[in-house]
Amino acid sequence: MSNGRVYLDSYTLLCFSSDKPARRQEGHIKRKIQFYEVVVPQAVIGEIVSVIIRDKEPDMIEILSSLKKTIHELLSIVDPKICMPAFNFEVIGYIKHLQSVCNLDPTDALILAHAINDSDARYFVTTDRKILRNNEILKYEKKLRDQYKRNTELEITDSL
Repeated sequence: MSNGRVYLDSYTLLCFSSDKPARRQEGHIKRKIQFYEVVVPQAVIGEIVSVIIRDKEPDMIEILSSLKKTIHELLSIVDPKICMPAFNFEVIGYIKHLQSVCNLDPTDALILAHAINDSDARYFVTTDRKILRNNEILKYEKKLRDQYKRNTELEITDSL
């Protein structure tokens, strides 16, 4: 039985994949994840790889290998069609709003737009303060629920 659909942000997935103490701080998610339908937007994978390359991460191969293992673990738990949602036209409108009104950068807007577009998503897990503390995002999500575009409240949180 699922407790709902949960979307993971890039840093959260990276923490999930890492054995490093600094990134393991959110490792508790890994223990709880089996009770949720996990979703990883494609942009999350792209952002992680981009940051690893940009920062010339010395243990790039190790991190990518761990990320690959984590994705395989997730895919063994959940339906791949749910885990990696495809981009659709509704997401474009959400991205524009999240960038212009909520003041998010394009990548964060794209990742969050996937969660907002999923009418049954219950959680968006991130450590990004500009998302966690953004009242405009909460107002926008509520507006979509009031318009019956979402079935449940999307809780933006740093833990499950």
